[in-house]
Amino acid sequence: MKDTHIDVGNLSDIGRQPGQEKNEDYFGRYDGEYGTLFIVCDGMGGDNSGEIAARIAVEAVQSYIGKYHIPTEENMIIAQAIEYAQQKLMEAVNENPAFAGMGSTLVMLMMRDNQFWYAHLGNSRLYLVRDDAITRLTRDHSEVQYLVDTGVITLEEAREHPLRGKLSKALGQNIGDPEISGPHMLYQDDVFMLCTDGLTEYVQDEELLGHLTESPQVAAHNLVDVARQRGSLDDISIQIIKILHGASMKTFEDESFEVSNRPSFEIKKYIMPALMVILLVYLLVMIPKTCKKIRGPKEVAAPEVAEQQEKQDQEAKEPAEKPVAVSAGLEKELSSKLAAKDAMSRYQDFLDRLRSQNSRLPSRVMFYNDAAQGRSVIFTSQTIYLAYNNLANVQNINAEQLEYLITLAAAMAGSKGFQNPANLGAIYASTGSALDSASLEAAKQLWISVYPDGEYDFRRIGNSLNNHTQKAGAALIVKKAASQ
Repeated sequence: MKDTHIDVGNLSDIGRQPGQEKNEDYFGRYDGEYGTLFIVCDGMGGDNSGEIAARIAVEAVQSYIGKYHIPTEENMIIAQAIEYAQQKLMEAVNENPAFAGMGSTLVMLMMRDNQFWYAHLGNSRLYLVRDDAITRLTRDHSEVQYLVDTGVITLEEAREHPLRGKLSKALGQNIGDPEISGPHMLYQDDVFMLCTDGLTEYVQDEELLGHLTESPQVAAHNLVDVARQRGSLDDISIQIIKILHGASMKTFEDESFEVSNRPSFEIKKYIMPALMVILLVYLLVMIPKTCKKIRGPKEVAAPEVAEQQEKQDQEAKEPAEKPVAVSAGLEKELSSKLAAKDAMSRYQDFLDRLRSQNSRLPSRVMFYNDAAQGRSVIFTSQTIYLAYNNLANVQNINAEQLEYLITLAAAMAGSKGFQNPANLGAIYASTGSALDSASLEAAKQLWISVYPDGEYDFRRIGNSLNNHTQKAGAALIVKKAASQ
């Protein structure tokens, strides 16, 4: 790999499986014009087809990237390589029906010119040790991980859950879009570990750091030994890579890593929409000012001003009218859809925590049906309404993302100071521009008041939410209804 030197350790072991003779894991390390590529796969399927599936997956991905790599287009090539691996698996099944049902997880790491990219499907993982801290860069594609994400079970409960081995994505029959991320910067002394669940089922994340301070090959052997001593009944495969020297040294605040599945940010495709939004905002601001100068100021008699002020004061004292009908049935259905425990009280409790920092925020959360307008959230000075039907149609909206939407609505209701019930705010899920920076900043500060270490999570969840809505042909925008 150009200008970067690495130390690599790897090991694969069948664990303590009675009668097991063949290892259904497969891994590889490859070098080429694309840089250095590491892949680990965990095969599955009857009639020994798991071993074949893992080998096909590794070799297909490496072969495709080796032939078709295009500098600056790594994310696209990685996606195509994984799709090619899927095709090769299906060809093998068509040639030998006994292989029906075979599949494989996949986790890969590619490094070149002091940058790295990674991708995964399934529950094989990638870890990064940097600055004496360990971060899991991948989030398992499993049924149990979904239950954790939606708040149904805790991480501790997930470790003993009977569905922990059931995958939601993998190469084979239940193929899904791979999670691809990069480019990211490489730094001297970074340590990466790719591994299968034969290790992570028996060794917890917090235990890994102590082992990964050893040399890569020693660490690989020690971790396999720990998993075997704890009775690992699955194949164990590990690749550990340490960046020795030649990589860029950190001279500025580095990017923070959390468990992240975000695609890389491509700024070029946002330049033109951003310019259009700026132009539109400029026109919307300047045209009324110009018209006002042409017409001249409107004279209003003193009694009329007093009458208008008295009317506004009276409206501020009156409770806001419900802009929509609220259905208890819809609330119950949303709770079921999200697989969340007592969803209504969860989000009300979250809003109460926000209000403990700012009493001006709305005081309650309600669900409603907004089929006619297609609005995801409506907020008034008193209530935040979550549109069940609109949110339910956006795939993968989960509990933390609903908390994010509540935070946005609460921040806008509080910062805008809606005193007139006729002035309603709405967050739409429809084609449009991004949220304005002032509203996002106010929402971020509220989020941090509840989750003091959650600044990164605020950005991560917002990006994730926008990714999901964009897949549905939408983007999150903020509007304020005209005064009535």
